[in-house]
Amino acid sequence: MPQCRWERTPRRRPAGEHRDPRIAPRPPAPATPVGRDRLTVHLPVDLIDGVKNAVYWTPGLTLACLAEDALRQALAALEAARGEPFPPRARNLTVGRPLR
Repeated sequence: MPQCRWERTPRRRPAGEHRDPRIAPRPPAPATPVGRDRLTVHLPVDLIDGVKNAVYWTPGLTLACLAEDALRQALAALEAARGEPFPPRARNLTVGRPLR
């Protein structure tokens, strides 16, 4: 599912430590590149700080890759709960602050 790929520096596991079986291995990235666009969102400061710390301390991981993987997982969960993929939008989303 994730299309973003980053390489982790391998670490040696201590004896008796096993990989968490709940975490699925990453599938390989698709052979054909996909177009890219910018998406700007406002997030809580503590979340931004935690994400930046994770990227800083994970060699090869980028903020864009982490965001892409997280959004793909969230979209897959929404589509699974719905039972099918969402249809294309009838129009563009409204931009700016929400009206009250």
